[in-house]
Amino acid sequence: MNPNLENGVKPSAFKRQLQAAAELLWSTWESGTLTTAELDRMENEFKKRHADGGEPECLWLLSEIQVYRSRLIRRTGAEAALEGLRQAPESTGLHDNYVACMDGALPDFHKRNHHRLIAEYERIVERHPELLIARRILIEHLIADYRFDEAEIHIAAALPYAAGREYVLDFYISEILYRKGERRAAERLWSSVCRRHPGDSACLFLLGEQYAKFARYEEAANAYERSFALQQSPRRIDALEALVHVHEIRGDDASLLHALSRILNVLAQDYGITEGAEADPFLRQRDSVRRREAVWS
Repeated sequence: MNPNLENGVKPSAFKRQLQAAAELLWSTWESGTLTTAELDRMENEFKKRHADGGEPECLWLLSEIQVYRSRLIRRTGAEAALEGLRQAPESTGLHDNYVACMDGALPDFHKRNHHRLIAEYERIVERHPELLIARRILIEHLIADYRFDEAEIHIAAALPYAAGREYVLDFYISEILYRKGERRAAERLWSSVCRRHPGDSACLFLLGEQYAKFARYEEAANAYERSFALQQSPRRIDALEALVHVHEIRGDDASLLHALSRILNVLAQDYGITEGAEADPFLRQRDSVRRREAVWS
């Protein structure tokens, strides 16, 4: 979602050109309809702006352009690989390419571990120990790679900078416990954290994330619902987006349609958005589910 909407911030005059370019990317994020020439023009324009003024926001947009390009390339690659698999389902190479293009899990250690990303973030937090976002990315990837001892060191180092959000770090500790097989201890910590922060929407959202991560979808859905219910306008849609995925996994089209409708209602009521970059992906998914239900009926 547009970060300005999430933060309730109106763009300044200085950022309007940047915002317009970002909106153009976001409005075609799923369709990928911007041409190479259009992306090249945008890229050259903001490279020049950065060279002239040095605004770091330009580098953010330039990175968005490259993510857009990579998504388009991966989408095209996935379509080609999937068509190939229809013709030659025994092809190992086509399976490898399809999984890679879909950001799936590959069996090879050298393809799925995160040591290079971890090393870069270790350098970042050494230079900027106060950056909780950088420390969180580092911790999350250490946990994903089962490097628990290192993760625990960084959890302790992050504590002075948690600024009232220590429960974020508690959830990392509980995830380590759960992954180690100490599920009861993890569940006790979840309960303790939520008792200490009973009215905190973000805390309940992270509880939902923990449940969902370990395929406990009913409990995840309950936590996401409680998280969303605590919000005041303008509300974030993260919890509802998570519910969309939970209902997709469970094959519950009725609940899926309900979640999509709630997202569209929030966009309309809290942000005045009924179409465009923010709403279109949910409109398309809702219409797709409705067509599927019509075929079944």
